[in-house]
Amino acid sequence: MGRRSRQSMIEDIFDTLKVTPIWVGPILAVVVFLIFRFIPPLFFPGSQAGLDTNVILRPLFASLAWALGGVVLLAWGFAEIWKLLNGRLLDGQTGIASIKNMSWQEFERLVCEAYRRKGYTAELVGNSSGDGGVDIQLYGREQKVLVQCKQWKAFKVGVKPIRELLGVVVSDRADRGIVVTSGRFTIEAKAFARRNPQIELVDGPELAELIRGVQSRPSAAPPQMPTPSAPTHTPACPHCGSGMVLRTARKGQNTGSQFWGCPKYPACRGTRPV
Repeated sequence: MGRRSRQSMIEDIFDTLKVTPIWVGPILAVVVFLIFRFIPPLFFPGSQAGLDTNVILRPLFASLAWALGGVVLLAWGFAEIWKLLNGRLLDGQTGIASIKNMSWQEFERLVCEAYRRKGYTAELVGNSSGDGGVDIQLYGREQKVLVQCKQWKAFKVGVKPIRELLGVVVSDRADRGIVVTSGRFTIEAKAFARRNPQIELVDGPELAELIRGVQSRPSAAPPQMPTPSAPTHTPACPHCGSGMVLRTARKGQNTGSQFWGCPKYPACRGTRPV
C-alpha cells in the first residue's frame, strides 16, 4: 500500500510538471524541502514525557525533507525527458506520410505537443486502449477545449464520433471540441460541424500545416534549383572560340531574356542560348 501511494504521488507530480515551464520543478523541490525541513519541528515542544523531541523529530523531518525534495526532482527529470521526446517527435515530421506511419500513442503525443506550442496547456488524458472519449484537454485563452484524436489511415471519419464529442463538450461545460485525424472527414461529418460551431475538424492536410507552423526547425529544406543568372560554366563562342559573356536582350521578341554573347561583339556576333 505504501509503495503504491509513493508511485501515485510521483505520477501526480509528473503529470503536473509535464504541463509546466522547466523552471517550476526545481523551485517546487526547494519549496517542499524547506517546508518539511523547518515547519513541522515548530509544532513540537523541546521535551515531552522526559524525551527530547528535538533529538528525535528534527533528524526525521530532515530526512523526509530530503526524500520529498528528491522525489520532486526525479519527477521533474522524467517530465523534461518526456517533453524533449515529444519535441523531437514533432520536429521530425516531414508531412502527412510520416504522420500516418505513427502509432496512435505517438499520434496523440504529436497533437498534444502541437497545441502546447500554440500556447495552450495541453494534457494527455486518453485511455490505454486508444479508442473513444477525450484524448487531450487544452487550457488557455480563457477556454477549456476537448480534443479527440482519430488516426485513421485508410477510412474517413464519420459523423458518429463528432456527435459523441459534442455531447461530452456540453456535459463537461467545455468551450469547444476538436476532432483531429490524419485522414479525412465524410461529407456528413463536415455538415454536422458546420451546424455546430462548438466543434472544429482538423483533417490530415490541416494537421500537417499546423505542425509545420510550430516546428522549431524545418523538417526538410526545399530543393534549390539553378537559375540562369548563376551558370555553372562559361561556353566558348561558336565562331571565334572566345569565352562568352552573359547578356540580356534589350529589343526584339526575346526582350528581357538572357543569352550568351561573344565578348568581341560587334566584330563577332556569335551567340548561344542559356
